[in-house]
Amino acid sequence: VILLGEHSILYGASAIALPIPSKRLSLEIFEKPQANKLLITGTPLTAEEIDITNTKFSGLLEKEFPEFKDYSFHIHTDIPLGAGLGSSAALCVALLRASLLKRKTTMSEKDFLNKVYQSENYFHGKSSGLDPTTTSLEKVIYFKNIENFRVLKLPQFLEEYVFVVFDTNVRRSTLGSVSK
Repeated sequence: VILLGEHSILYGASAIALPIPSKRLSLEIFEKPQANKLLITGTPLTAEEIDITNTKFSGLLEKEFPEFKDYSFHIHTDIPLGAGLGSSAALCVALLRASLLKRKTTMSEKDFLNKVYQSENYFHGKSSGLDPTTTSLEKVIYFKNIENFRVLKLPQFLEEYVFVVFDTNVRRSTLGSVSK
């Protein structure tokens, strides 16, 4: 959740974001026979199977995660899609973690963040980098850009407060919002 700064970071301003640890996305990846299928389930979603051929998702796989070309996917999430809560960043983080497991390798935190940032560009045109950073690190972030951010420790008195996020059920494309 972007607490302060919204999309202004695309114009050089800073922002503060916090993760919502109770909201999760899980990703299962299957080799054929149902290649190029994506099943999305979760709350408040109705199960939906999508042919991902010629979609942004297939473009992302082809360019960034070729080891998963012609695979099928099951995403289970309780992160509202299109609500500005980082569902695309969560998907990119899950794909990269799966890729590293499949290839039995690791990467530095900086390389991981850059790869997730680059991956999220497929969904947003130009990602600010804030959602991928917050989602990857699962910490409160003060963020200027992908090269200039720091983890914040909340003052102890704030730990006693509860942050409430309401879902208005209004869905928007981040790409459409930031390109206006």
